[in-house]
Amino acid sequence: MVAPSSTKDIQREGDNLCHCVSSYVKRVIDGTTLIFFLRKIKNKDESMITMEVRDGSVVQCRGMHNRKTTKEEDEAIKTFAEKQKLKLSY
Repeated sequence: MVAPSSTKDIQREGDNLCHCVSSYVKRVIDGTTLIFFLRKIKNKDESMITMEVRDGSVVQCRGMHNRKTTKEEDEAIKTFAEKQKLKLSY
């Protein structure tokens, strides 16, 4: 899991995956939403899944063109959520 270091990272993620995460930038700036990127260890620059965390819960995870997560991706998200003490609500 990778946290974006700037709003440009969030915009680039939306462009790469053809979804609307860039519309969440204001929420990230306001501190109401956190965004994380699921990446493969071998290629941390390749967009796979974008995750939204709000109020201590993973509320949304989406891939290319808003596709839902695979079982393998769900396992990685679950592991991350457990380590961060986050609920899964997506």
